[in-house]
Amino acid sequence: MSLWTHPRLQALSQLGTLRAWTGGSRPAPLAALPADERKTVSAFFREQLADWRRAWGELPDADTLRTFWRRARYDAHATHRA
Repeated sequence: MSLWTHPRLQALSQLGTLRAWTGGSRPAPLAALPADERKTVSAFFREQLADWRRAWGELPDADTLRTFWRRARYDAHATHRA
């Protein structure tokens, strides 16, 4: 499933483009984020997990999961601050 066809990301098409975090402001604590940004974090994280499972057939180890979560948090922040 493409990122743009993911049901939780249909609203992101209104934002224009997805962005990767390359520096600047850091995301707020998860509980302080608006609902739409939390949904984006979740969708980005799930997409990375799905890609991993398609490639490797199993879930990644804890270190890789943490990396995926951080990447999802920062990329969602960059997408919503733009």
